Amino acid sequence: MHTSAASVATSPIIFSFAEDSFHAAADELRAAFGKTVTIERLGHDTGCFAAAGVDIAQVAAACLQRPVVFIQHLMQEVMSVPSRQIAQTMTRVTEMTLDLAHAAGVAAPIALQVWSSAGDTPFHYRPDELRRHLAQTLGEHGFTITRGGQSHILSVCLTSQQTLLGINRTEHALTDWPGGRIGLAKSTAQISRAEFKLEELFKVFALTLPQHGLALDLGASPGGWTHILRQQGLSVWAVDPANLDPRLTTDPQVQHAQTTAAVFLAETRDVFDIIVNDMRMIPDMSCKLLVQGARRLKPNGLAIITLKLFRHEALEDVQHSLMILREAYDILHARQLSHNRHEVTVVARRRPS
Repeated sequence: MHTSAASVATSPIIFSFAEDSFHAAADELRAAFGKTVTIERLGHDTGCFAAAGVDIAQVAAACLQRPVVFIQHLMQEVMSVPSRQIAQTMTRVTEMTLDLAHAAGVAAPIALQVWSSAGDTPFHYRPDELRRHLAQTLGEHGFTITRGGQSHILSVCLTSQQTLLGINRTEHALTDWPGGRIGLAKSTAQISRAEFKLEELFKVFALTLPQHGLALDLGASPGGWTHILRQQGLSVWAVDPANLDPRLTTDPQVQHAQTTAAVFLAETRDVFDIIVNDMRMIPDMSCKLLVQGARRLKPNGLAIITLKLFRHEALEDVQHSLMILREAYDILHARQLSHNRHEVTVVARRRPS
């Protein structure tokens, strides 16, 4: 195994994406690094990217700064093995994982993450079974292994044809979850699954909301995002012609305007600390509404919006939507999150007038 800086800069980078978003992710990588890059789909939600002189740090920086929105997770591949050779037993992949851990020379605890992007899997064991075995073996050889929260991630990605092993800094992975798949448990207090989108957003980008103040939730019904905003300590104007969950209607810090977002923004005199928008609306219309509503948002206030992608030209729609938002906002983050379904979540900050 070669671990020099030169070899790392030319070794493949494994990227994860939503199942329907491979072509959009590939187009973004070509736009960032040139049309001569090599891109291959390895599994239903995993691809491989390689370009001379480009390392994972550069790809991660592009994902955050351009932004590249359809890539959810990155991994620097260091070694691989045909999956058929390890499908029956874990022996060889265990030996390779030990070799990789020793060669990496990371003294601190390491996060170990294992996931599968195989369709008709050839493996006779599950990813969680492999992870437990690898964690136990690494522990027996003196390594401190955790699931996350460390400076480096040792990754094993199972695909139908190849099993890929790699190690890289957590900051370059984009998320600290296996393959970018963030597992969130449904609580008994949850109002709707839409809450997962905000919860994931807060984890992926370490986003901090104002602890106090007034929030505006456009397209609020049944109230999942209003519920999350209330948990953050914010008072909320929930705007939607439809009803809210009864658990919110008794909350004195929630006011419900049963009207459309456009009418509310035209009539309100309130100024908000944050505006969120999860309306099922054509993306450019939704963004134009937020631009119009920027005057009701405090300078440097946050806006969070999910862009609903109705067309095959998803990348074109996202780029056009971000252009519209930039009329009034600076784009902080844009990503198709694990809990986004045919949509992209954008975080923007209102520019001072």
